Amino acid sequence: MARSIAASTRLPRVIGHLLVVCLFSIVGCRSSGGTGEKIPYYVGPGACAKCHPEAYAGFSGSHHDLAMGRATPEAVLGNFNESVFTSHGVTTTFSRRGDAYLVNTEGPDGKLHDYEVVYTFGTEPLQQYLVEFVGGRMQVLSIAWDSRPGDEGGQRWFSLYPDERIEPGDPLHWTRPTQNWNSQCAACHSTNLHKRFDDDSLSYSTTWSEIDVSCEACHGPGSMHVGWAMLPASARGDMDDPYGVALDRKWTRAPGDSVARLASGATPSDQLNTCAPCHSHRTVLVDSLVHGGTFDESYRLSWIQEPLFFIDGHMREEVFVAGSFRQSRMFQVGVQCTDCHDPHTAKLLAQGDALCIGCHSPAVFATPDHSHHANESDVRCVDCHMPSRTYMVIDGRRDHSFSVPRPDMAYRLGVPDVCSSCHESEPPQEIVAAFQEWYPDRATQEHFADVFARARVGDPSALGPLTTIVRNPESATLLRASALTMLRFYPPEVVIDLLLPFAEDEELLLRRATMEVLAGLPLGMSNATLTRGLSDPSRSVRLAAAQSLVDAGAEFATGEYTFFVNRAFEEYRATLRSSADLSAGQLRLAALELALGDFNAAERAFLRALDIDDLFAPASINLADFYRRSGRENASVEVLQSALSRSPTDPVLHYAYGLALVRSGQQARAMAHLETAAFGSPQTPHVVLAYALALHSVDRTLDAIDLLRQGLEHNPYDRELISAIVSYYREVGNLEESDRFSSRLQETAYPSLDGDRQVNLKGAESR
Repeated sequence: MARSIAASTRLPRVIGHLLVVCLFSIVGCRSSGGTGEKIPYYVGPGACAKCHPEAYAGFSGSHHDLAMGRATPEAVLGNFNESVFTSHGVTTTFSRRGDAYLVNTEGPDGKLHDYEVVYTFGTEPLQQYLVEFVGGRMQVLSIAWDSRPGDEGGQRWFSLYPDERIEPGDPLHWTRPTQNWNSQCAACHSTNLHKRFDDDSLSYSTTWSEIDVSCEACHGPGSMHVGWAMLPASARGDMDDPYGVALDRKWTRAPGDSVARLASGATPSDQLNTCAPCHSHRTVLVDSLVHGGTFDESYRLSWIQEPLFFIDGHMREEVFVAGSFRQSRMFQVGVQCTDCHDPHTAKLLAQGDALCIGCHSPAVFATPDHSHHANESDVRCVDCHMPSRTYMVIDGRRDHSFSVPRPDMAYRLGVPDVCSSCHESEPPQEIVAAFQEWYPDRATQEHFADVFARARVGDPSALGPLTTIVRNPESATLLRASALTMLRFYPPEVVIDLLLPFAEDEELLLRRATMEVLAGLPLGMSNATLTRGLSDPSRSVRLAAAQSLVDAGAEFATGEYTFFVNRAFEEYRATLRSSADLSAGQLRLAALELALGDFNAAERAFLRALDIDDLFAPASINLADFYRRSGRENASVEVLQSALSRSPTDPVLHYAYGLALVRSGQQARAMAHLETAAFGSPQTPHVVLAYALALHSVDRTLDAIDLLRQGLEHNPYDRELISAIVSYYREVGNLEESDRFSSRLQETAYPSLDGDRQVNLKGAESR
């Protein structure tokens, strides 16, 4: 039923409907080929429309229905009537030639070329356009059409990067891998999509069943459902509808209740398993979207960490809702997506505050006492509890953590302040003072953001509160797991006792977080626990354990765990193969092959990573290291030189090349590269320390001290930086400063998990 991207057309819906209904009056599933097992398959929206006309009518014309389409007059919204758009010196022309939509714009060589637009992407508030390149590779133009009405600023072409010139060699140029539809966008804009990437030819033969996000994208392949529906009622017996979805759960608010509760007998929803695969920032662990399983089995949800999120959990980058929603109290009490959104039109069930007061008593919440706004028409619930952030220049999206405004925290931590977004003319101090007057208890309550802000720099004072968050079953599981991952900022001796019990916690996210943090611990502490993690019942935990063992360079266990080791690494290999069209996927595959001792396969994967994206610095650095360890020092240096010629300002490449020059005895040449690295990445302690050591080696000890102190501004508790400062001050005879920093080092004590002792670490060797 799937068709190739190069030849995809959709039958008119009425014809598809007739064909499918005739087909399924006979059969509802296909044989697996000799096993007797029946495998459901995709039947198309026409099969759904006959029995579900109301739902289908709502779906038609929705954002899901228009997620992608052929470039036809009905689908294309942009002005292709010889329309001209100029940005940063590059002029792009949009035109038509018969039925073809053309764009003349800058190509990968920096010259203007004609390209044919073959697909539309999205509908409002903007529409993007896809161009097909050799090898089935689809690229998304970085000039989009503003589809809003003209009186709202729309009906115009605009650049998605209006403030900067994106050169052809820039990773964000529209012809680069970061703007590739097949790998970055496709799975969530079409139904039953398979990338079908061939890493020998670096080409795609991507297929789908429906070009848009159709019925079966959410409900799964419908053949069994249609077969069930075609049976006479008397023949169905006790057979369950294999694709029934409960959308009619009831919320009730008894007299005196301020907030609604789930009706008696209602069960918590697993609906997020359907929505989150696309409405989340996540890593895919399977080849294609899987229906019927839990989200956390097939996807690795991103933690509440910068830069994806602000330190207070609000969305920063495009995290697509689920990571915010899973932090919320609403998610914890059982609210699901369709309690607010119609599943077929994708629109809100009610407009404005009417949606909120369906569950939240207006007598309590729609009052000046609650909002502290005398005129309730001046502010809506979502203005305070779902602040909007604009993406893609014009696309405003609301945060779904449903948090309470904390202007005091915004002022203290530099996160966005929802209050100041409206009260722009008022000084932040006055806003904070008003908040403290209205909510004196809340203003003195430590927020997890305060703890995270201290933990990310290794502040010992944050370890106790961080432990409290991790151990608190009343907190959102995603928040607890995210807090657990922040233990990586602390020495292994301090956190190991906290980590290990969570390796067997009932919460999948906590077990996964434990496996990830263990990767940074010495193998003597982590190997046994990671090996046991390979037999975890959850795929995502097993894969986290496998990846951590590979990253740590472990020798894989045998004996009682041999079966689980073999299974987990085959599973890990399959996951990496599903992302083989990404440089990062090839890099992970190379690391696995190295761990398994297949050096030829590892080298091939390293080279494939660079074939896919020659600007992907980690691939160059790891390939260079591979050559160095293989005794090919010249090849190692050549890889880094080539990478620097393509990315001359990348501090990580300068650091790697500087170290290579040091190893070859070219300290003088190394200095410039280590300097570029240190000042380009001052937040990275080991990079700063490397240049400081280089300065010290040429008798520039005072310059080294200045550099180390600058590095300490970003990492105030880094013991290696402090130890070096102590040593260098003593060396130049400034004993007062040496003693002062020595005291600072000694005072850096980590409270133990039980609070009965403290752990004092001495100097850089403990790290």
